[in-house]
Amino acid sequence: MSGLMRFLASSITFMQHLTNVRVFFDNHCIGNIEKSLVASRSIDLPREPKKSSAKEIIMDTTEIQHHNIIIKATIMRAEYEDATTEKVDLSMFTAKADVTMNEESSDELVRCMKKAPPAELEYSLIYTGKDEEKCDGGSESHSQGNRSHDGTSIFQGLRADLNEARHTRIFIGHATTQTTGIGGHMASRFIPTIERELIDLSATNAAIHHWNSELLHVGGLLSRAVYEWELSNIQQSWEQGATGNLSSRPSLELQDQLNQRFLHVLRFFTFHPSTPAPEVSRWLKDAFYGCSQLPLMLLSSVGVCGAADLRIFDPAFAFLKPLPMLSEYVTRNGVTAITSLPDSHKIRSIEPSDVQRSLDAHTLNEEDLVSFLRWWITLQRKNPTWSTENLLHSAILSGTDGRRLPLSSVEHFVDPKGLGAYIPADGPLPSYLLPLTVYKHFSRADLASIRWREFTVNNWLEHLSDPRLMSAYPRYDFTKSIDWAARVLGTLSRLWPSLSDEMRHKAKEILENRPCIPTTHGLLPPDSSYLLVANDNPFHNLELAIVQFSPGLQTNRELEMVLTFIGVRMHVPPEVFLDRMDIWDGSVSVLIRYLVKVQIPSNEVDKLKSLGAFTEEAPTGNASDRSERLRYRVDELYPPESIFHGLQLPIISWDEEWSNDSPEAQLMYRLGLRRFPPLGKIVELCASSDASVRIAAFLYLCNNIGSCYPDYKPEDFRDVAFIPAENCLERGIHLKTLDNVCWGTQWRVLGFSVAAEPTTEPVEISFSRLGIQQHPSSSTLLARLQTTSRDEGMASQWFECLADCISSLRDDHRSTLSGMQIVPTRSSGVLQWVTPVQCYLGHPKDEFTRDLCIFVGFGMKANQFLSACGSKDEPSVKDIAECLIDDPERFYKLAGGPQGFLAKLRDLAIQVRRTPNLNDTLEKMVSKRTLLGVRRIYDDDGQRTDVYELRKPEEIVIIDDTKDGELFNESIWASPEEDLESFYASIGCRKLSRVVKEQYEYSHEIEDHETACVVKDLVLERLPIFLERCTNTRPKIHFNSFRDKFRVRVCDTLRVSKTFTIGKNTTKTQEVWAAAKHDAQAGIELWISRHARRDIYDLAVSLCRLVFGTAKGHDTLVLAAMLSDRELLKRAGFHVEQDPKQRLPKVFSDEPISSSSMEPSSSASQRGTSLLFSRRHGSSAFHNAGHSVKGGPVSNRETLGMTKTKIWPPSQVIPQSLIRAQVKSAIDDCTSGPGDFHRRTDAIQSLNAGYCNDDGPVGNLQLRGKIGDIEVHVAEGVPEFDMLMKDKHEPLGRFVGTITPIATAFNLPITSLHIFYDVPGGPIAFNRGGNIYLNLRFFEEWHDADVKIGDRERALSSWSAPFPPSGAVSLLTGYALRFFALAHELAHNLVMEHNSDHEFWFSAICEEHFAALSQLLRFGNPQVESNQGGFSRIGLSSFLCGYR
Repeated sequence: MSGLMRFLASSITFMQHLTNVRVFFDNHCIGNIEKSLVASRSIDLPREPKKSSAKEIIMDTTEIQHHNIIIKATIMRAEYEDATTEKVDLSMFTAKADVTMNEESSDELVRCMKKAPPAELEYSLIYTGKDEEKCDGGSESHSQGNRSHDGTSIFQGLRADLNEARHTRIFIGHATTQTTGIGGHMASRFIPTIERELIDLSATNAAIHHWNSELLHVGGLLSRAVYEWELSNIQQSWEQGATGNLSSRPSLELQDQLNQRFLHVLRFFTFHPSTPAPEVSRWLKDAFYGCSQLPLMLLSSVGVCGAADLRIFDPAFAFLKPLPMLSEYVTRNGVTAITSLPDSHKIRSIEPSDVQRSLDAHTLNEEDLVSFLRWWITLQRKNPTWSTENLLHSAILSGTDGRRLPLSSVEHFVDPKGLGAYIPADGPLPSYLLPLTVYKHFSRADLASIRWREFTVNNWLEHLSDPRLMSAYPRYDFTKSIDWAARVLGTLSRLWPSLSDEMRHKAKEILENRPCIPTTHGLLPPDSSYLLVANDNPFHNLELAIVQFSPGLQTNRELEMVLTFIGVRMHVPPEVFLDRMDIWDGSVSVLIRYLVKVQIPSNEVDKLKSLGAFTEEAPTGNASDRSERLRYRVDELYPPESIFHGLQLPIISWDEEWSNDSPEAQLMYRLGLRRFPPLGKIVELCASSDASVRIAAFLYLCNNIGSCYPDYKPEDFRDVAFIPAENCLERGIHLKTLDNVCWGTQWRVLGFSVAAEPTTEPVEISFSRLGIQQHPSSSTLLARLQTTSRDEGMASQWFECLADCISSLRDDHRSTLSGMQIVPTRSSGVLQWVTPVQCYLGHPKDEFTRDLCIFVGFGMKANQFLSACGSKDEPSVKDIAECLIDDPERFYKLAGGPQGFLAKLRDLAIQVRRTPNLNDTLEKMVSKRTLLGVRRIYDDDGQRTDVYELRKPEEIVIIDDTKDGELFNESIWASPEEDLESFYASIGCRKLSRVVKEQYEYSHEIEDHETACVVKDLVLERLPIFLERCTNTRPKIHFNSFRDKFRVRVCDTLRVSKTFTIGKNTTKTQEVWAAAKHDAQAGIELWISRHARRDIYDLAVSLCRLVFGTAKGHDTLVLAAMLSDRELLKRAGFHVEQDPKQRLPKVFSDEPISSSSMEPSSSASQRGTSLLFSRRHGSSAFHNAGHSVKGGPVSNRETLGMTKTKIWPPSQVIPQSLIRAQVKSAIDDCTSGPGDFHRRTDAIQSLNAGYCNDDGPVGNLQLRGKIGDIEVHVAEGVPEFDMLMKDKHEPLGRFVGTITPIATAFNLPITSLHIFYDVPGGPIAFNRGGNIYLNLRFFEEWHDADVKIGDRERALSSWSAPFPPSGAVSLLTGYALRFFALAHELAHNLVMEHNSDHEFWFSAICEEHFAALSQLLRFGNPQVESNQGGFSRIGLSSFLCGYR
């Protein structure tokens, strides 16, 4: 029932003719609503209307009517006996508008609405004023009687909604769901949607859209008219309330009521977003603000005014009373309404121009002035960008006495807590000061920020001393009025502690020459007045003007300070009693005692200093009268102390005992009594002819130079000989200048003058203060060092002395010393002098270094000097290289021949890689015979002889083509080792392939299509396999070139001419079977000679040179094997077709194989197959066969699997003779050269870590000595490695005794075995270039204790095997294992990797020497014979299964 009544109440509100509605239930009236209208009146339309921007205006508002509506509702509830009655008063404003439409728009509306649009219409708005609101906390209904049971009013929603306007609706006869966005309901003839819940604002129908938008424009205009009507009522109330008030404003109570009323209407017409269509409130707002050209009217502090003239409330501007501002109430409670105003009606903040206009318009009273100054001070702190200079010129204070004081004339302020609290309030003040009542509202910092200067006591005194003021007001003349003078001095004394020195002196200037001091003789100037205590001075009988105190001038400490400062005398001036000195028999001590008592001021002290009133002490035995003695100034005399008597200086006459700490003595020193002689005087005394004076003066100077003579500068006395010195060339003490003396006693024996030691203080402190250097000057030392004759002993003394002063030498002096021949050395008994940079101070690491360089030693201290002059502990790599460049022959001789020289070159190559900035040194090596070349010469029996010779880098080649190397072996000086090839290349050596020019000649091409096809198929089948799987060399021609432009041509004969271009050109011509060439136009051509002997090796060489640009040995051999042996490829796992060679013509296949072809042979077992070829890329045994472990090219006997005998087919067994030959080759490859070792990373690829890998953590090995013929090496990082030979002498001897029999069993040269010692983590043993290295550290840990107690056999067997035996090994005696470690390393001379090939040759070596092992075990004296007894190969292999 309540909901029905609320619906009827809201609906009847906007109905023109319906005034009463009753609701019946069973003929009982249960609800009644009655509406009554009060007489209406017209209100004005908005002034200065603004034309709408719409293209077609169809509605024109003609008038607006205001109605008061009273609605009364009664509702009967069944559960209550009495009826509930509610009543509401509403204000309705209705706008009438004429409608004018064109025919097209009218027809469109007729079509849509089925009726013609009206000629005129009404638009209604319900407005609830502030007076109509209830005070019940925001309830929207006004009721009489009781409310409904649920607490809600029937008229809920009809009243104003000021909370974001979420409940006010647009009515079209009934309420729609569309809100208005303002505080009241609206009703008019809107065209709704089909559901009649919303007004139709869709743009699909232009006529309806235009109709509704025009209606909303009428609603906005109506709202603006209601707003202006309410504002005009407020303005009328404002003017009525202000009538008769002096301030032209209503009372504060009325202002509060009007501000509340204004805020209500402002909030009512604040446009919030409407829902669901936000366009409604937006279009209403546009019409509200756009219907008039006038700005929106708002209530300000001076009444209603336009928004452009209004400013936001700011309490800081309370002094701007004429400026229109919003009230504080509206500003605080109407934030949303104010911020929602459009930009054209925004309320601005107060600007400087507003302040300027307001100050120009009216003056300020004291209250306004305080407010203005507070704002101004705050503004300067928070917003210094405001221009405020003109504001001070515009502000004028209007005083209570009618005086007008512009603030621009104010220059000072009075600190209310400073001067303002002490100056007499009744005294005169300058006219440029503000009233003191204004100043008390601010702090000193606030007043100072206004750029006013503080009114100081000096300003006050200057104002009081103004003659105009003193003549106008005699009672304020402090030179005539004793009372006013006493008040001024009293005020000054109270302020005195807070005054600065500058202000005190200024006050003194004002008062010192004026008669302002009250004395017994009246007002006198300060310097004529005395502040003395009667009967307490020796001059009390003098008539003096004593300060006269009074009740207005009480004596206190501050007043005494003021009086004495401005010039009042505390004692009798010296000239007063000095004029009477002739009649006064008082002594100096009595006078000084009085002056101490009265505390003589500083200015009087200065006067006493200039008076010659003091006498000298009478000589002993001559007591003459004091008046007859000469008088001195006090600064010409010295205190009566013994030291000054010894220096024969004038002493002051003093009748009492002298004490330096007494007040009298301190005053004497203030007057100028000498505490010590002047600097020039004491130096003069040091050079005195009187020995006693000279000694005493020098002692005094040394002991007191730091305390008495801080300004002493040695350069001021360079030419004065005042330093007592002695040397070994002169007898006694003699005087020297500062430049000719030092204090280091070690220089005395070298002929330098050394200062005598006159003091117990440390010599270096006193002498350094005097400017005496510890050492002679650098120029003196260099000159004396060049001219003084010396021997080896004297040189050592010189070096030790120079070590003490080396830090003081400049860089140019050190450079000079480093180039002077001052170091003695003997060569073949002859004494020679060399420079420090040519000497080395450490211990040579070997005999070579000792003989190559000059090593000297003069002791630790002397060596420090030589080190600073350029001597090094040991030669650097650059020094070694320079020695090689300076004298290559001597270097070669000292190295011990080719092997030693090569070892040094290897070491030099490693160091060069590690050492930067050696390019200049390497460039020098290019032009000298600094490299060792080898020439290999073969005799008729095929034996090779290596000839070594020092050559220039340009004369040595790096053999990168094995075949050309053999062809020109008698003309080539080659790099001796592969390890040195990169170093040789960096110096300037060229590769052989670059210096050999070749030219092919063929005769009579033969059309042999079958041979060409077979060879072509063979190459195209095998070459890709080789390039992909069997070489690491980067090809220069890709295989795709073969497929596209590869031709095989056959000729009768094929010759190649090769010319070696270094030195005299050497040309050799050979007939070959195959040759390949590449032409950019013709492509790749392979020529085959029909009549030459078939040589697959020739074909491999030609292809390698074509593809890689050179024919390396291992690449050529691998390719030759792949081209020649199809079965070998199949066993290696490659799928190949039928051997193309079987399809060669008979003339090819029946030809004997050339001995120079070097075709690889096959073994009878799978082990032999894997020896020649491995499927693993880059790690085959055949790949390693072309290079020995030493890294250089190998001879035929060094190539594994290679022989000059017949090739063994796969079906046959390899002969024992071949196996023995390879085993013998492994033994022969063990060199007896020096065991110099350096790390290498490219030779060993996959050895087991920790056993025989020389790339492990062992690092660099340094030779440290020998045990017999076995060299001992130490790894880098071993602590105290220099003591190894001494500390490990006994274990080394036992180790050598253990491994020597094993070497004998293998017929190994004992020099091929080496012992090394490293830090934990290194290998047990390894093979390096045919040299076998064994680790002493493992022998010590495992077996040294057994050998030491005599159990040698266990050590022999265990050391021979690096891993514990098991299985079959345990069946044999442990003695059989003692040589297996050496056999393992010897096998690495044949195969570098740990694979099946290595196992095969390890077994072969063990079998070959097992007979010698048996004799060693049985008799201890092995007979080294090969192939005598022992296991068979199969049996030994089975036996070794457990070992491996």
